[in-house]
Amino acid sequence: MPTSSQGVIRSVLERFPYGIFIVATHGGSGGVLAVVATWVSQVSFDPALIAVSLEKGGVLATALQESGEFSLNIVPSAGIETAKLLLKSGPRLEGVQAKEIFGRSEEGVPVLRESAGVLLCHIHRVVEAGDHDLILAEVTRADAEGSMQPLSLQETGWKYRQKSS
Repeated sequence: MPTSSQGVIRSVLERFPYGIFIVATHGGSGGVLAVVATWVSQVSFDPALIAVSLEKGGVLATALQESGEFSLNIVPSAGIETAKLLLKSGPRLEGVQAKEIFGRSEEGVPVLRESAGVLLCHIHRVVEAGDHDLILAEVTRADAEGSMQPLSLQETGWKYRQKSS
């Protein structure tokens, strides 16, 4: 019989295999808004749909609702420093820092300069899901240069923990 304590539940959930992704959108005045995301999944082939779970509220959530579009960038195994920078700096990047890390798609959406792949997405629906929002998005275009291996959460040694209230 499975145990239902919160500690055991958390322990099992931490064993799920996750990739490291960067979700990016327009930040106003030429800036970029970007966060590290791990809860990402493909949900449909036709049309190509993905689901991304992001923390509720905040600057990025508002910008995503306003723009309706974003890029989902697969962080390559060599890109851990970029992911660390985004975790420390918060979602808003401007000036030289933004230009060094991000380019722009033909549509003007920020895309990671060095990625293991990128999907350009249009938001289809946002669903409240506990302390996160589940963003269901249609993939409108993709790019995969080279054969860089994606970075996994397990490789980083990071743990995704619930914030203290």
